[in-house]
Amino acid sequence: MDVDLKPNGKYTLHCDASEESARFTLVELGTNNVAATSAEVPLFIRPSPGTGEGGYVPVFIPVRR
Repeated sequence: MDVDLKPNGKYTLHCDASEESARFTLVELGTNNVAATSAEVPLFIRPSPGTGEGGYVPVFIPVRR
């Protein structure tokens, strides 16, 4: 996602996710205005080898359009 950030601005990144997709929103903290919103992107669930418990971790795979 492309965005022009203000000098010395402070931002937070929000993620709204379901089991199948996610959308990211960048919000300027001083004004609470939305600076940018991503397209909806797919999420792929795969086994997480690092947990040792057989758990699953959602993986974000960026897609350039």
